Amino acid sequence: EPRELSKAQVGDYLVIEGAGAYCASMPASNYNSFPMAAEVMLMEDGELQLIRKRQDLEQIIANEI
Repeated sequence: EPRELSKAQVGDYLVIEGAGAYCASMPASNYNSFPMAAEVMLMEDGELQLIRKRQDLEQIIANEI
């Protein structure tokens, strides 16, 4: 169902809940050399904790032959 979103600005955060098969647990990892995004967990106390860094180019191509 279409949803209206606010206009994003540089530095804004985007939260995608319930991404189904496109979440980190079932990714099409590095499809077309697209990097996996960083992941941040929202803790119960409201603190944000980085749980996975964004991939850099060297990590993306490391397994290519």
